[in-house]
Amino acid sequence: MKTKEFIKQVEELGYKTVKVHSFITVYDPDNMDEKVAAVSMRSERQLSISDAIYTLAKLLVDYAETPLDEREDETRYYVKLFGGDRGYLNIYSFNHDEAMISDREQNKSFKTQFTATEIEQLKQRNDMAIDWDKVKLIEVDDDENV
Repeated sequence: MKTKEFIKQVEELGYKTVKVHSFITVYDPDNMDEKVAAVSMRSERQLSISDAIYTLAKLLVDYAETPLDEREDETRYYVKLFGGDRGYLNIYSFNHDEAMISDREQNKSFKTQFTATEIEQLKQRNDMAIDWDKVKLIEVDDDENV
């Protein structure tokens, strides 16, 4: 790429360029005190990028490379078996085979929030006397788990 073409394309992106000695320095036009990047005009592969821009570029590449089906968290549900505050399915975390009915508080000891995939796996278990047609699935609010 020619120097003129590089400068033109960078400035079309909204940045300001300044040639200093053998470098082209790139600035955000709103903050000319802090460089965004600099590239050598006299040496190949000599580039300096600010930490913020490098971090942003890395995040953009990481996100773009993430498969679409992995970009969103899978919706989680409480499995409500009975009325009241203690009618929720709990799976003991240290022994995945043991199920009980209690409140919906999830902690290190008890799992109370399940994805649709996990619920389908629970339905296949023969050791739980659950009428899945009568179960109420309650979507977990994201605000609640912050």
